[in-house]
Amino acid sequence: MANAAGDDVPWSRKIAAMSVSRNGISFALSADEATRKQIAESLDLDRLDALSARFLLRMSSGEIVTVTGDVTAQGCQRCVVSLAPVPFEVSEPVEQRYASDAVLPKPTKAEIERSLDDPDPPEPFDNGMIDIAALAVETLSLALPPFPKAEGAIHAEAASDSDEPSRSESPFAALAALKGKT
Repeated sequence: MANAAGDDVPWSRKIAAMSVSRNGISFALSADEATRKQIAESLDLDRLDALSARFLLRMSSGEIVTVTGDVTAQGCQRCVVSLAPVPFEVSEPVEQRYASDAVLPKPTKAEIERSLDDPDPPEPFDNGMIDIAALAVETLSLALPPFPKAEGAIHAEAASDSDEPSRSESPFAALAALKGKT
């Protein structure tokens, strides 16, 4: 995840990309309560009880830094149907590559039309830096269910037992139901 200068990110821990060696550098991060509150607000969560990450950064050939590790989190979202609290636990592996603009390949037509199975190209360094905390927040946001649903929650249309047709029902089915009433 590349951040433009001045982006307002709730959690930041920048590492100078050229300080990373081939042997690698390990980092363990844990967001404090105030930071978790800001992240929860930015991700529209009820609360974020814990967020931590462990990363290993390694320089490889061609000035490409590979970040591997995992992000773990616990918290609560709101059900999209009932607004009831929906707890979540995230344990997500991370593998992201970063490179300087000088070594980033220029996309070709084949790369633009690549398969979903193809590896992602490296992200560009942000002024020579890699923000591993922002990577943790991005990983969390992508791991969260986009439409959390509490157990047993039923959408109002699905729960309706009325004779009114649902919006997803065919208009011909609605006419057939009316024809049977005469």
